[in-house]
Amino acid sequence: MKEDFDPVQYKLDMVALNNYIQMEQLNEWENKHVKIALQHIIRTKLTPKQLRYIVEYFYEGKNCVEIAEIYSVNRSTVTRTIRRGLKTINDYLQYLDVRLIGNNNNEIRLKRRK
Repeated sequence: MKEDFDPVQYKLDMVALNNYIQMEQLNEWENKHVKIALQHIIRTKLTPKQLRYIVEYFYEGKNCVEIAEIYSVNRSTVTRTIRRGLKTINDYLQYLDVRLIGNNNNEIRLKRRK
């Protein structure tokens, strides 16, 4: 069971998530500025647990049941934590006129808001 906060793992999670998110419909200048904002949001607004669960779900491809078993928590706790983390990211990205979307193929993408 991995319960203790690990600063090294936290930094690796931040890098993994930031590099994994795919930019769509953004020009080079927008891409650069959104990436900077995203790094700030990931570093300062997500809890370590939100970041860890999001990375394990999207980047490592684990499902919620697997993550729940690793951390000895209920599957609904994992689902709720991931949703809240993605909502936090989206709440801050709205000011840049982009949104983060996840899909059933364990992909996260940034798209322009319509």
